[in-house]
Amino acid sequence: MAREWLLRGVDPEELKPEEKIAAPVTPKGWLENFWYHHKWAFLGGLFALVVGVVLVVQLVTRDLPDYHILLMTKQTYIDTDVQALEHTLAAYGKDLDGDGKVEVSIQNCRIAKDTNQQYNSGFQMVQAHLMAGDVLFFVWDESAYNMFMDGLDNVLEEGVTFLTPLPATAGVEQEGLLYNWSGHPCRDNVALQRYPETLYFGVRDTHGTAGEASELHTQCMDLLTAFIEAQE
Repeated sequence: MAREWLLRGVDPEELKPEEKIAAPVTPKGWLENFWYHHKWAFLGGLFALVVGVVLVVQLVTRDLPDYHILLMTKQTYIDTDVQALEHTLAAYGKDLDGDGKVEVSIQNCRIAKDTNQQYNSGFQMVQAHLMAGDVLFFVWDESAYNMFMDGLDNVLEEGVTFLTPLPATAGVEQEGLLYNWSGHPCRDNVALQRYPETLYFGVRDTHGTAGEASELHTQCMDLLTAFIEAQE
């Protein structure tokens, strides 16, 4: 009643709230509002974009090696030892990608009985390349070779050999499937003295997961053949 008494005689239209007219949005105002509400999402997206661009550029411009080799040994060798073997083998290779130099990349995988196969990165790397069929050139010390071949015996089909027969020449062993570098002239290189006298070299045959790698197989065989012929 008190409210009605106070408002008697007042036009109801006068009691309606005044409509607010929105101020025009300027580019600066819109930007400030966007930055306030979406700053972190914008920065996160920008960071992801920059990282993506960098990765793509590195992928496109990186210099891939001409040859990729797996070195399986009982012990792990330091980088300088691996690089010495890379440079030695590169002297017998070809410039496959036409960049003016011969490059060999060797991955050293530790294969030993005292390692847990399930968690050892060396075993995992070897298994990954065997499944992918993307590496056909292998080097082993005697212990790693025996352990490697013992593991293959359970998966190879009868009559199938893992390695490609090599040219009958000095240093070829294991029924013509492996080359032992013990008599190779590169053994006089001081940088290679940490490696054992018996080191086996072989090329995987083109079957199973490597069935489509005929060109890679030819390249690896040419490299190993040139290396072997240097002993003659």
